[in-house]
Amino acid sequence: MMYELKNNINEKTKSLNSSLINIENTANKLKIQHNSISEKMKTMNEEFEDILLSVNNSYFHELKILEDNIHVLVSESGKSPWLDIFYLMMSYVIAGIMFIFWFLVACFKLGRKILSLSRTLWGSANS
Repeated sequence: MMYELKNNINEKTKSLNSSLINIENTANKLKIQHNSISEKMKTMNEEFEDILLSVNNSYFHELKILEDNIHVLVSESGKSPWLDIFYLMMSYVIAGIMFIFWFLVACFKLGRKILSLSRTLWGSANS
């Protein structure tokens, strides 16, 4: 019985030792994976920062060019006030032409109503 107990303890010890070896192997594999993943994360982080900086720099560069173009357009419009006066006068001329056209159409409609009324009155007077 003592011998069986000793064998049982030896078997359990061997089993525990093999489990311990498996745990140590798994821990070593996890350390290797952790180091590999952390290196990949560092390189990806550096690449991401480089891309982010290049995108931001190009965006702000294009924004600065747009701002300069707007300033040029504003300064050019300030140089020629006659062009603004020309556009104002053209808008008044176009509005005047449209008003005259509206007046002619209204007169034509009024004349047509007067003629149709006189025909109606003349027709009723003849009958």
